[in-house]
Amino acid sequence: MRAGDRIPPDGLTYDRIRRDLLAGVYGPGQRLPIAALCERYGAGLSVAREALTRLAEQGLIRAERNRGFATIALSVDELEDLMLARVQIEEACLRRSMVRGDTRWEASVVAAHHALTKAPRVEDPAGDPAGFAEWTEAHAAFHAALCAASASPRLLEMRQSLFDTAEIYRTWLRPPGGLRDRAAEHREIMDAVLVRDSAKACALMTVHITRTSDQLTGTARDGLAAYRAGVDWDKADRDKGA
Repeated sequence: MRAGDRIPPDGLTYDRIRRDLLAGVYGPGQRLPIAALCERYGAGLSVAREALTRLAEQGLIRAERNRGFATIALSVDELEDLMLARVQIEEACLRRSMVRGDTRWEASVVAAHHALTKAPRVEDPAGDPAGFAEWTEAHAAFHAALCAASASPRLLEMRQSLFDTAEIYRTWLRPPGGLRDRAAEHREIMDAVLVRDSAKACALMTVHITRTSDQLTGTARDGLAAYRAGVDWDKADRDKGA
């Protein structure tokens, strides 16, 4: 290791904090005091700080000058920009992967899709944390498998950061899932990928992400409007789903 190189954070601590972020354990704009995190995760100060720094570099939390760390804010403008960037990067990675992928890559896509179909579809992490985590991880693995053969570490790192941030928003906002057949969307993308129809696969991926974007931004706008009007958004959301 060269002088000045950063010591990688403890993988377990980083993974646990990241998993809790994706599960919505921390709300929008919430402070993340290092001392409290050290106690929660049983980590040393330097390990926790390095994990938080890495998460901030990936855009999953914010590092604030002289104030420490906090989760990202819930912003419609930021969400729209995030999803726009995700469409562009995901399409670029998918297109490159379809050109470079071999039979083993195809098999990994099929295997990841099969695991996704077997995972329980849980909308609310509070109701079934284990099931929610299983589906979330299977969903992330499927999208990662589609792009895994792109042979561009920088693009893949950007893709993963954008995907994870979108997952945080999805967990916070919990848009209604009954209006879409996500399983069919995933299957159609996979089928187009396996026959190497790049134009169709990328078009389907764009539609897939855009539908998620529209649902998330719509839910975010409704929630912010309710907040400004003094409405209990969580109660209204529960009543709507009853």
